[in-house]
Amino acid sequence: MSCFLDRTKRTLQGAGDLANSVINSGDLAEEIQKLKQDGDGYIVAHGGVRFWRSLMRLDLVDEYRVTVFPYLAVKGRRLFDDAEKSRQLELVSSTAQGNGTLELAYRPHR
Repeated sequence: MSCFLDRTKRTLQGAGDLANSVINSGDLAEEIQKLKQDGDGYIVAHGGVRFWRSLMRLDLVDEYRVTVFPYLAVKGRRLFDDAEKSRQLELVSSTAQGNGTLELAYRPHR
C-alpha cells in the first residue's frame, strides 16, 4: 500500500495509475493507523522532508529505507536535522548498486 499525504488538498488530485494507493489529507496519526488496520501491514509513505519529520515525531516509522547517492550537495534540507530526540537504529539490510548508490534499511529500537 502506498500512502501520499496532501495537507493542502491542492496538489494531488488522485492516485492516477498507481495501483493500491491512497491519498490522505486528515490527521496523520489517525490516517496511518487506519491504513495499518485496513491493509496488509506494509505501507510505503511518499512525501517531502516535512512529511517525514512528522512521521518521525509521531513515532510512526517502522523502517527507514534510505538510498545514498554518490553526490555531495552544498545546499538542501536534511532529513534528520530537526529530530526531537536521538534514536538508535538497527541496520536490517544494505545493498550496493552498480551505479554507485547504496540502499540501506534501518529499524528503530523500540
